[in-house]
Amino acid sequence: MECIPNARWLLETGKLSDFTIICKSAEIRVHKVVLYAHSGYFAALLDSNMKEAREGVVTFNDIDPEPMKHLVNIFYSGSQEFSFAPSDLRSNVNVWILADRLQARQVMRKIESRLKNHFKLYENKEVGAQANYLDMVFSHSACSVSAIGFAFAEATWVVLIETKDVELRSSIIDSSAKHNQLACKMLLWSWIYGRIAYDDGCLAGMLFDSTVAENLRSRYITDSFTEAP
Repeated sequence: MECIPNARWLLETGKLSDFTIICKSAEIRVHKVVLYAHSGYFAALLDSNMKEAREGVVTFNDIDPEPMKHLVNIFYSGSQEFSFAPSDLRSNVNVWILADRLQARQVMRKIESRLKNHFKLYENKEVGAQANYLDMVFSHSACSVSAIGFAFAEATWVVLIETKDVELRSSIIDSSAKHNQLACKMLLWSWIYGRIAYDDGCLAGMLFDSTVAENLRSRYITDSFTEAP
């Protein structure tokens, strides 16, 4: 679907709004044309003769207001601006999961790209390797097999190899035992980096900083991005 150029002023003012999204009693006034352009779920709903389409109101009792507000804000900015930082891993993952549910593939790709870039730095990988974030990603079936899962698994594998923090290392091992997809993806990254070390003769301590390694990391994660709409 094509994006509508930045129209956040419509969201902020509520002018000409013709549809309401309710998440746990919180109301978000929106515009059908924006929803239609960015979400396969809403496009199908608005094309139907369902009660929600006729009355202009849809209720999600199982969705928190915050990720929905974040997602709608992205819709209105043409998928170019986010109201949360790449370092806010919880919001990135929650919005990706919601975008997957609402078939907002362009937003999914954007989040995949920003997390791929975010995890270039080792200190960011250390945060991503925390058990609470791994539980978020790998407890969700779609997220666990996506580029998000692939990026988190790479970050976690690198931290497992590099960290001197015994507790963090133990936590990573526990998480990999708990989540099969995490373990499988970490094994794949072990093979990828092992081939780089073997083929290019990277010295110990230099592998993860090499240009070859970063290019391959970027390529493998990009290749697993959500298919473009």
